[in-house]
Amino acid sequence: MLTDKQLLRVLALCASFITFLLVYSAASIAQFDSSARLISDSVLAQSLLRWDVFYFLRNAEQSYTYENEWAFFRALPALMKNLSRVPAFLGISDADSATAIVLCGSLATIAVSSQSACVLYDLTLEHFGSRKYAMTTALLSLLPSSPATFYLAPNNEPFFTYLAYQGMLCCAQSNWLTAAMWFTLASNFRSNGVLLSGFIIWGQIIEPLLSAKTIRISAIPTTILYTISIFMPFAAHNTRAYKAFCVEAYYHSPPWCESTPPMIYSYVQSKYWDVGFLRYWTKEQIPNFIIALPPLLVIFAFSGCNLYHAFLPRFRAFLVGNPPSSTPIPKQNHKQEQKQKEKQQSHHASRPYKTHSITPHAIFAVIFGSTLVFAAHIQIVLRLAASMPITYWAAAWLLVDHAAAGRWWVGWSVMWGSVSALLWGAFLPPA
Repeated sequence: MLTDKQLLRVLALCASFITFLLVYSAASIAQFDSSARLISDSVLAQSLLRWDVFYFLRNAEQSYTYENEWAFFRALPALMKNLSRVPAFLGISDADSATAIVLCGSLATIAVSSQSACVLYDLTLEHFGSRKYAMTTALLSLLPSSPATFYLAPNNEPFFTYLAYQGMLCCAQSNWLTAAMWFTLASNFRSNGVLLSGFIIWGQIIEPLLSAKTIRISAIPTTILYTISIFMPFAAHNTRAYKAFCVEAYYHSPPWCESTPPMIYSYVQSKYWDVGFLRYWTKEQIPNFIIALPPLLVIFAFSGCNLYHAFLPRFRAFLVGNPPSSTPIPKQNHKQEQKQKEKQQSHHASRPYKTHSITPHAIFAVIFGSTLVFAAHIQIVLRLAASMPITYWAAAWLLVDHAAAGRWWVGWSVMWGSVSALLWGAFLPPA
């Protein structure tokens, strides 16, 4: 008999295989863009070469050359490059460099995505104490809205999601140093990893203020150090670019060198991807807004409920100066304690949005989601919704307490996930 986690791993691998079948089938029938054929002779590698994967492959083969390549961090290209050396080192592969890099990157994606549901299971159990709710949440996470990027192709999202989940789990266990290490690793894959520092700031500074109106003096310097660590990959990425384009360049320095601070990342996002406040709010992008609506609705609705029911009452009490309750707790025998614990767990699972401990997740989701809505390409939420546990906590709550809405979510996830995998294989947007 399989344990919960073993079952989740098996199902995740099955999801990867199904995604592969959809992508490979679509790629074999028709491709809108045949660029992949110019890079690799392998049909399998060709079916994975889509969108951002071209940049990851180039950065793995030749490092960074042009400005637009600096929109992508170094962690994944470096991982793909190093993994591609293993088969050749063992003498078991004669594939060309590009094919080896892409296929090894894909294997790494499959490996890490098979573990994410297990970490989410532990994280959910830590916050809500309900095995049933944890399993429901983890099973729903096996239906991401962008399965090709999460289960198959070498992309930043599965690595960022897994590492962020691990850090969030450590925060739930008050293991702040380990959490900072996981979050720092996550920040090497995506720039929005800097937002993960908020979990440590919340746990070390804000939560003690709200619950006891005190802060441990020792928590301040450690929080600062952990936050700096999480910001370091982003700072190092921009520093390397500044050195290459503004200090060592043999030609005229680009305009971003004169900015304060001089950051190539925000510059290339604006210049080459047209990222900026409300820039995406045009009539032509209405279909993308419609496609992104389902995950955005559950993220904002669940986060809003938590902030209203769990955070605001605590914040009001903090502002008016109400001290924490000092009512003595009567002694209970073991059976009474167990009964009380089960009652609390049942309450958390039936009304998960009222759980105080997930408030930093709600704040993170609101900030991250708002950034995607107002200052990014809205369809990216389809790839990044998986990195926010609230997406699946909300879906599990719908499935348990609002069956019709829950079934609708599952149906949409299966339908859109299948369509998006086929679109990926045919090299058609959105991606």
